[in-house]
Order: sequence, then C-alpha cells, then structure tokens
Amino acid sequence: MADNDSPDDKTVKLEAGTPTPKAKLAPVNTGPKPVTVSVPTATPVSAGVKTAMAATIAEDGPIKKGELLDQVVEKCGVKRSDAKMVVEALFEVMATNLINEGDLHVPPLGKLKFIKSKEVGRGAKAITLKLRTPNTQTE
Repeated sequence: MADNDSPDDKTVKLEAGTPTPKAKLAPVNTGPKPVTVSVPTATPVSAGVKTAMAATIAEDGPIKKGELLDQVVEKCGVKRSDAKMVVEALFEVMATNLINEGDLHVPPLGKLKFIKSKEVGRGAKAITLKLRTPNTQTE
C-alpha cells in the first residue's frame, strides 16, 4: 500500500502567487430600450359595425370567444391578455344585468330588451331578449 504522506504522480502542488488581472468588460447599457408605439386610428362606429357584421356573416356558424378576442386584438392593437380581461369583464357585467331582468343600451350593437326568462334546471335560465339594431345606412 502507498504511504499517505508521500505525493503520488497525479498530485499537483500549487505555489502561492499574485493573481493575474482579469480582463475588463465593456459596460452594458441597462437603461430602458426605446419602444415604438402605434396608436390605432379611430373609425366611425357605423363602419366598425358593418365590418364586424361582415366578418361574422362570412364565417360558418357562430363566432366564438377566441375569434372575438382575435378581432378585438387586431382592431385595437393591444395585447391579447389585456383584451381578454376587458372582454370577459364586459360579458360578466352584461350577463349580470340581463339575468337580473335589466335592459342594455349599447349604441354600436343596439338596444337589448329583456322579454322573459325560464328556469331550465341546475340554476340555469333561458332568457328571451329583443335586439333593436341601430340604423347603419348612410345617406
């Protein structure tokens, strides 16, 4: 067996010395980066309604929430998460008002009037509404 006090061939002995200077790195700019912001231009309400109606009619079947969010993001130029938060809050307020037998006056959409409701089980209701759309014809 080898003696523990004797160095073997694989041991390297280091001598104390002065450390070598490290290379200095160029300073990194940690300030804010310039951001380009584009502000969407406003369109007349009647033109927006016609465009939205045309997009919905052109597709087969009803428009779903994801498709609606995509259209809102495209029209407004905001982040999808921001649009989702606003659209869901809007639907929640509208649903609460309609479930409590209230009417809604939303100028681009029209007037939603509560007609009747019926319990359909498990706390759900079937609500009959009347929608009066605004005149979108231009003279």
